[in-house]
Amino acid sequence: MPAANQLEQAKLCNRCDAVKPASEFYARHDTRRPKGPCKECRLTELKSPANRRKNADSKRRQAYGITQAQYDRLYFEQAGLCAICRQPETRLHGRYGVPFNLGVDHNHTTGSIRGLLCNTCNRALGLMGDDPSIFEAALRYLLGAPS
Repeated sequence: MPAANQLEQAKLCNRCDAVKPASEFYARHDTRRPKGPCKECRLTELKSPANRRKNADSKRRQAYGITQAQYDRLYFEQAGLCAICRQPETRLHGRYGVPFNLGVDHNHTTGSIRGLLCNTCNRALGLMGDDPSIFEAALRYLLGAPS
């Protein structure tokens, strides 16, 4: 029979109903819900396409006011490719090993949605401050023309 302190550190997963060591659970700061899924069950839930879609939809609604249907329409219109480089998203989520969704690009002044971009193109726009004159200067530089 295990020692008493080992029993105190064991927890019951509320998804798979297995008793596992406390180290197999994420730390909870919400004492109102002491039970939770073990790390293995939580990771399985987070990898679920349905859960990933639901979480992404919630974040998009809050950040850009765009619904899942609007995102899907843009995605379909762009054939699942970035509006700039015409490539699919290649950046993988480090925790789950699946590609990120294309990012929603928007005008920071008006809030209007311009399209969906891969992480690389979205970052490039942001790093150049969405300033067309900087992009023109970069294009001249790449083409070898004097500034």
